[in-house]
Amino acid sequence: GDINTGSALSNMYKAEPDILAYNAMGYDAVTFGNHEFDGTLEKLKNQMAISQFPWLSANITYENGEYLGTPYIIKDYEGMRVGILGLTTLRTLTIASPDKSLVFEDEITTAQKYVDILKNTMQCDVVIVLGHLGDVLEEVSQNTSIKLAEAVSGIDIIVDGHAHTKMEEPLVVNGTYIVSANEWGKFVGYGVLTVKDGLLVDFDWKAEEITTEKYPADSEIASIIAPFAAGAEAALKEVVLKTTEEFV
Repeated sequence: GDINTGSALSNMYKAEPDILAYNAMGYDAVTFGNHEFDGTLEKLKNQMAISQFPWLSANITYENGEYLGTPYIIKDYEGMRVGILGLTTLRTLTIASPDKSLVFEDEITTAQKYVDILKNTMQCDVVIVLGHLGDVLEEVSQNTSIKLAEAVSGIDIIVDGHAHTKMEEPLVVNGTYIVSANEWGKFVGYGVLTVKDGLLVDFDWKAEEITTEKYPADSEIASIIAPFAAGAEAALKEVVLKTTEEFV
């Protein structure tokens, strides 16, 4: 979540360089963050159109009940089936400006419904919530990832966002692993699941720091970003104001 409203490079080009890079990296899915609703619905739809991955959120629909994105995806691997459910914080209604045609449902109620579908109807061995929820309580009514894990059984892992928390190891709540790898691609969460007889029996995870010294720039990604970076640099050098007085 929050691919929008970040660096000048991203903002100037409406997150197009970010999305093109995500496409090249082979993302399985993203979820909607509150900053996806800082702009117009048309802007967001255009971003979704150039994305070669689904946008997930089970608790955002239009008034007619159709989903803005996709509520969940299912990934089949040898010996196991994984359901990935998207959830977006209801804080979006107060800290962003979503289009009036959109309806945001309660995160916990939505999760209870879809975890049951994924576990019992779709026969998923592992259920992962891709959530833009946050583990830090900003207001009393907020459903954080911690509150979600406490209230809904059957979630194996919550890959969380919103609060930008850097977790050194998973937080375990009600049998659910909660992980968050900080912000802005400074870290990448690296997790290994061990599934035995259809049950998640272990989850090793760490936040791997991404530095240019350890991970030199990928040539494909660099070539994607280069023209955007050049345009942004030129625009940011443009003089827009001169003053004869010192600003206090």
